[in-house]
Order: sequence, then C-alpha cells, then structure tokens
Amino acid sequence: MIEKISEEERILLEQLGLIKKKKTPAVATEFKLIMGTSTCKLCGTVTTQLIKMMKVNDCWIKKEEIPLEQIDPALPYEEYETEVRMCWNCRNVFMEKSKEELVEIIINLFNPVMERQEIWKTVKKMKGEKHE
Repeated sequence: MIEKISEEERILLEQLGLIKKKKTPAVATEFKLIMGTSTCKLCGTVTTQLIKMMKVNDCWIKKEEIPLEQIDPALPYEEYETEVRMCWNCRNVFMEKSKEELVEIIINLFNPVMERQEIWKTVKKMKGEKHE
C-alpha cells in the first residue's frame, strides 16, 4: 500500500536526493520569427530558414521551423546572416566537380594565389627595400 507524503516530506526527500524534483512545465512568454541565411564558405550554398522562437525563462529557444512558402508578408521577422565552414550540401556539390576543379579548390583553400617571387617582393616592400 502506497502512502501519500506531505509537501514538506517531498521537499526534504528531494533535498536529500532520494527522489527526483518535480519539473515545472516551461511556459512561453513571448514569440518571434527569425529569418536566418547561412552561406557555406566551402561550396557556396546559401541556406535560408524561417524559425519561430519562443522565450522561456529569459532564454530564446527554437519552437518550430516554418516553410518559406508559408511566410506571411505582414508578420515582422528579424534577419540574420552568417557563414559556415561546410554544410549539408558540400558532398553533393563536390561529387559533381572534376578532379582538376577539386585540386584547384584545395590549393586555394590553403594558399592564396601568390607565387614565391610575389611573396619576396611584398616582404622587401614592407622592409622599405627596392625589389629587382
């Protein structure tokens, strides 16, 4: 037979760690829409999302993603732009590239196009020396 415990006993048992604390349900106090656009530095893909955010206990969290076709022009939204190093579409884009294109992309990632002579000319110029 299970006996009911008083509120004081429940609090004491929670403090002792013998039972788990009751979780209070999160109540959203505010909502806002955010239009986020990210550009992939690696493959160039641009991804746009419209997200409904809700404020719970002074913290904004994602409630749902809204399809772009359902945008109501009358509703205001905040716009944010960002860049990402790689994205969901990189693999697809690079699978379509030729070997030569991939080699060029890799070289440009690690070394901006500057030949050794150009580097030394730049160094000499910075030192105030004339280059030959």
